[in-house]
Amino acid sequence: MTGGNAEPLYISMGYVAIGSLSGYALNFDSSKLEATTIMDKALGGKVS
Repeated sequence: MTGGNAEPLYISMGYVAIGSLSGYALNFDSSKLEATTIMDKALGGKVS
Protein backbone atom coordinates (compact mmCIF):
# COMPACT_ATOMS: atom_id res chain seq x y z
CA MET A 1 0.00 0.00 0.00
CA THR A 2 1.08 3.53 -0.63
CA GLY A 3 2.77 4.88 2.50
CA GLY A 4 3.23 1.41 4.00
CA ASN A 5 6.33 -0.04 5.61
CA ALA A 6 7.47 -1.77 2.41
CA GLU A 7 7.90 1.46 0.44
CA PRO A 8 11.06 2.68 2.22
CA LEU A 9 12.49 -0.84 2.06
CA TYR A 10 12.09 -1.05 -1.70
CA ILE A 11 13.46 2.49 -2.17
CA SER A 12 16.51 1.55 -0.08
CA MET A 13 17.09 -1.38 -2.47
CA GLY A 14 17.17 0.91 -5.51
CA TYR A 15 13.55 0.80 -6.63
CA VAL A 16 11.83 3.97 -7.84
CA ALA A 17 8.15 4.79 -7.37
CA ILE A 18 6.68 5.32 -10.85
CA GLY A 19 3.02 5.78 -9.93
CA SER A 20 0.12 4.62 -7.84
CA LEU A 21 -3.25 3.00 -8.34
CA SER A 22 -6.06 4.29 -6.17
CA GLY A 23 -8.51 1.80 -4.69
CA TYR A 24 -6.36 -1.24 -5.55
CA ALA A 25 -5.27 -2.93 -2.30
CA LEU A 26 -7.26 -3.92 0.77
CA ASN A 27 -6.08 -2.29 4.00
CA PHE A 28 -4.86 -4.33 6.99
CA ASP A 29 -8.33 -5.34 8.20
CA SER A 30 -9.94 -5.67 4.75
CA SER A 31 -12.40 -2.88 5.49
CA LYS A 32 -11.60 -0.65 2.50
CA LEU A 33 -9.55 -0.36 -0.67
CA GLU A 34 -6.49 1.90 -0.60
CA ALA A 35 -3.87 3.06 -3.09
CA THR A 36 -0.86 0.94 -3.97
CA THR A 37 2.47 2.21 -5.27
CA ILE A 38 3.99 0.81 -8.46
CA MET A 39 7.76 0.38 -8.13
CA ASP A 40 10.40 -0.17 -10.84
CA LYS A 41 14.08 -1.08 -10.81
CA ALA A 42 16.50 -1.17 -13.73
CA LEU A 43 18.30 -4.50 -13.73
CA GLY A 44 21.96 -4.76 -14.69
CA GLY A 45 23.15 -5.24 -18.25
CA LYS A 46 23.12 -3.29 -21.45
CA VAL A 47 19.97 -2.01 -23.06
CA SER A 48 20.08 -2.41 -26.82
